[in-house]
Amino acid sequence: MHTAVLKEINSTYECFSKELMLEEFGAYFEVLEREVFHEVLR
Repeated sequence: MHTAVLKEINSTYECFSKELMLEEFGAYFEVLEREVFHEVLR
């Protein structure tokens, strides 16, 4: 019972952290894209 609950929490946390990472990366890449775009336009 106890380990099942822990596994459940663990998988939920992993899913959550993956989504968080994706959002962080998305924002990071947007900034990167903008800077590269400006470099190309210059």
